[in-house]
This record gives sequence, C-alpha cells and structure tokens, in this order.
Amino acid sequence: MRRLLYAIMALCLLVPGLVGASLAGAQVTEPPLYMSLDGDIWSWNGAALTQLTTWGYNERPVIAPTGRYFAYNSVARFVVESGRFVAGDQPSNIWVGDTLTGDFFRAADQPLGAGFGPGGELSGILRSTPAWAPDASRLVWSEVALPGYTYRIAGYDFTTDTYSVIVPSLPQRFADGGAVALDVWWGGPGIATQIFRYTEAGPRNEVWIYSSSGALVAAFELGNVSASVFGWVRYASRDHVGVLLYDSGQVGLVDPYTGAFQVAGGWPELAAGSLSAAYVAPALTGAGGEGAQFPWYGVYADGVQAQALGVDYAPAFQHKIALAPGTPGVAYIDDGALGGVYIWRNGQAVLIPGTQGRTSAFESGLAWGYTAWRIRGDAGGAPACPGAPPSRLTAGGRGRVVPGTLPNRLRVAPTTTSRILARIPDGGVFDVVSGPTCAEGFAWWLVAYQGVTGWTAEGEAGVYWLEPAP
Repeated sequence: MRRLLYAIMALCLLVPGLVGASLAGAQVTEPPLYMSLDGDIWSWNGAALTQLTTWGYNERPVIAPTGRYFAYNSVARFVVESGRFVAGDQPSNIWVGDTLTGDFFRAADQPLGAGFGPGGELSGILRSTPAWAPDASRLVWSEVALPGYTYRIAGYDFTTDTYSVIVPSLPQRFADGGAVALDVWWGGPGIATQIFRYTEAGPRNEVWIYSSSGALVAAFELGNVSASVFGWVRYASRDHVGVLLYDSGQVGLVDPYTGAFQVAGGWPELAAGSLSAAYVAPALTGAGGEGAQFPWYGVYADGVQAQALGVDYAPAFQHKIALAPGTPGVAYIDDGALGGVYIWRNGQAVLIPGTQGRTSAFESGLAWGYTAWRIRGDAGGAPACPGAPPSRLTAGGRGRVVPGTLPNRLRVAPTTTSRILARIPDGGVFDVVSGPTCAEGFAWWLVAYQGVTGWTAEGEAGVYWLEPAP
C-alpha cells in the first residue's frame, strides 16, 4: 500500500486543554487527517498520531471547504467541572482550529451567568455540530438558549471576527429525552434544518431553509415521519435536500423551493469535489426499518467500485467517513469489537496505530478533505460490483428477467448458499426494493415479486440476467 505523505507537526502548549500543532516551515504534500478520539482532537500525519487537545469532551471536527480550518463542538467547562450532565445535549462552545498556524480559538462561548441555579435550574446555550458556508467565510450552528428553550440559528463571521444570531426564533422541536439542538446544513440554496414537532393536526416532519442573512427561503413538510435529512445532494446540476426514508429504505431528493419529492435515481456519493478522485457510496441492503444496512465502498473517479470497506453506516453518519483531499484514499471508523480508524488506498485498508478501542465514546468522527454529496450523472446508475457488469437497475424502480433466459432465483440472503424462496420466470416483472449488494462476484438486488421479497443477482461476466422493465 502506498504510504500517506504528510507534514510532521511540532507540538506547543497553547492554553489549558489545548495542544497546538504548527505547520510552519513544513513541506506539506497532503493535509493531516483530523479525528476525535476519547473526546479529544488528534491528527495523523502518516507516521504519528498527535494529540491536539486535552479536554476529553470535544466532539467530531468538521473541515472547511478550503481546508484551512476545522471546527468542533465542545462541552462547556461549568458542566464538566460540576459533573452535572443533563439529558439531551449539553451546554457547549464552538471551537475553531487553524491547520496552518496550529492556533485554536473559541468562536462561541457561554453567556455570563451560565450555570446551575440554587434549585438546579440550568442556564446556558446548547449547540449543534457546526456547518460551513460554501465559501468558508462563515460558520453556522443551531442553539437552544436556556432556561427559555429558545431555538435559533447562530454563526461566526470570519471576515468580521464576530458571533451573531442569524435566525432568532425557530419552532420548538419534539424531544422526549431532553433538549436537543437542531442539525443544520449549508448548501447553495441556503441553511437547512429539520424540525420534528407535534401540532394540533398531528406530528409534522418539516424542513426549513434560510438565507445567509436569516430570511426564510422555504418551509415544507416531508410527510413521511420516518424521513431523515442527511445533507445537500448535487443532482442534475442542482442542489436538493437529501432524505433517507427508513421505513422503505429509499433515498429521496427534495426540491428546496417547491418541496417536490423524487426517489433518487442512483446512489448518493460522498465526494471530495475536484480535489479527489475517490468517493464512497452507501447502498441500502435491508428492507427498511431496523434491519436496514448501509455498506460503504471505496471507488475511483470512473465509477468502478474497488472494494467494500466493511462498515455499515446510514448517510447521516457520514462523519465516520473521510476522503483524502489529494491522492485518492478513504479513512473510516470501524465500530466493530475492537474499533479503530483505518485508511483505505489501492484496495488495502490499514489500521492507524493507537486508535483501536477509542472511537466508540463521545461521538468520534473524522475530517480530511472537504466532502459533499452528489448523484453521478442524470441517469444516476450505481457503480459496478467486482466481477459483475455495471448495474442498470435502480432502487425504487422496476425490473424484469431478460426475456429468453432462464428463471432467476429469489433467495433469502445475497449469497448463492442461501435458501431459494421462488423463481422469477423470463420476462417476469418485479419491484426493486433496494440494492445492489456486492457478494461473490454478483450485484444482488432486493426485489418483490408476486408477494415474495428476496435477493436476486443481476448477471455475471458481462451477461445480464435482469434489465429495467420497459
């Protein structure tokens, strides 16, 4: 495997809880991989794992589009020192690290008087994971100001070095386990947030989109209460709100201005823009609900799948995946029995020494190259499985067994050793539930045929057994 080339980072003590990393004078060939381990920020330069903070309550880093800064949420000192952790999110601050100078600064602090009152009442601000403006000039996050439970969107402007409240009031979300700050995503159409709340008419699952100045651009109901937004997705030269429907396993795209919904025509790919030829793509292999699976693959710019990474995350957990900004490569967190952070390149995955057993606590995550969601081309076809022809079916569509060929077996699992449920005759039309899953040199699709749902293979060695139904 090709070794990663990074600059060696020198250590210097900055302030209590921070260890600064200086890149001054270093010959940088590729930026370090940043990660949160055991509640602290670390970097990996290809040879050494370096601890950058010593707080123990820092969340995952988020890299800026330019790669110059990363930002993260950090539990407020008064909570940690008192030991009084509350249900839901904790009062927290936003910190920013400079990858060039090694400096850290606090972009948002707790207000004066924050803390626990004589009766245990909490005063302070809960904050979400921050999101970057597309041009990296600003940083935004949502807040819950206590004790009044005011939901709002705030941010930091790098051009003026100021913190400000952008949207002073948001609808209060439903939360039965304590107050939780709303997730936010910043894309071309604006700043999006998802709000699940109860009204007199019943539960509502909504998306609200604001401009950078705080003006409401659009607000619409998703309808499906299981729908979960995972970010902005580029498709057909436009930005859409990407939605995962957990009950059906479908990935949907929502027009940010009209609220119109369409099932995605291909896999959403997490790409590193023009700086990287590598991306990873999740594919749903379950029938939706709790049994859904989302395997990720390391692939190249030509769309040919290279290898399954062996990790299973819904798109909302994209922070456990990071892409190199230079030479194609993927870093990922393995939440298995031992855990750890791995770097995949050229078909090989190598464990970063010192990361095993340290990725399960306090929302570990990775930051490397700036990534964004996309669906490749207007047709949106899925990448090919190794040994199988490029897939022509799409989840949510219909397919059929190629006329004049033998019946296709419908199996319990995506393997030739699993039990046969039924056989689909030549010309038989079926609904494509999800897929594909790559196994044994086949592209397996979960399909429904005449009341029976199971797995069937698309073809082998350039020969198709299945095709899109006309």
